[in-house]
Amino acid sequence: MKVGAFGLGGTGIILPPDTNLDTVNLGGLYRINTGGGIPAGFEYGSMLVIRAADTIAQLIVNHATGTIVSRGGSNLVDGQVPAFNPWVTSWNTSNFNPAAYQPNLGFTPVQQGTGHGQLGNIVKIGWGSDGQLRCTVDDLDLGVVWCQNNLDPALQAMPIGAPIAWPTPWPPVNYLPMMGQGFDVNLHPALAALYPGVLPDMRGEWIRGWDNGRGVDPGRNLLTFQGAVDNYLAEVKGTGSVPGVPEQGTIYVPNDGNYSASLFSGSTTGTQMSLQFKNSGGGEGRPRNMAFNIICRVY
Repeated sequence: MKVGAFGLGGTGIILPPDTNLDTVNLGGLYRINTGGGIPAGFEYGSMLVIRAADTIAQLIVNHATGTIVSRGGSNLVDGQVPAFNPWVTSWNTSNFNPAAYQPNLGFTPVQQGTGHGQLGNIVKIGWGSDGQLRCTVDDLDLGVVWCQNNLDPALQAMPIGAPIAWPTPWPPVNYLPMMGQGFDVNLHPALAALYPGVLPDMRGEWIRGWDNGRGVDPGRNLLTFQGAVDNYLAEVKGTGSVPGVPEQGTIYVPNDGNYSASLFSGSTTGTQMSLQFKNSGGGEGRPRNMAFNIICRVY
């Protein structure tokens, strides 16, 4: 075969305008023009026709972008137009970013809206300033998107702000220790609705049930602090047969640092007994206990 035969090795065979590409079934290199079933955007491109037995393939290269469209056909008989399949586009770096490829979802997404009286329902997902993946629909901010790598259903079942006894110094993701620290109310609006910008300091503190009208601990509001009470009341009972000891009386022992009081038998001039009480709790009264880190969910 000589150089230039079938357009190979030369400038190609220039097809006249409006040539029907279905009729170009001889192998060779062609320069196409307009019309004749040419895919949009591929006018004036270069076309390679490959023929083998009763099959044929046509490939057109866009002269500006290098993008390729191709199609194949079969049942090729000389003098007849072959049965071609539809044109398909070959992906390259000009029309496809491999990093942006997303595998098939495995289900058919549902779109709603765009009807009468509805907005476009444009969904946008991206990283927020807090580092969380967030979602909006039109102008509505739906907040954080929870997925497998940032959601533990067991931990998220706990209400935001509820104190939790945690056994390690480090709380799980989305939780904070309650140490009296401030927090950003704009990033954590649900937490701010419970604690206005500052978490309670629960280090070394007990939690007591709110009285709520019962009268056991009256006059208390929620989230109010109550100091330790370590004054003591003692009751002395006797039969009256011991000199200087009354049959019954009550001793009030104030918390004055001495933890002591005197008991008189009937009058201030009678026999006096000295009683002393010691508090071994270091300034507080407490039951047996175990220390936990008090934390809460913040979002």
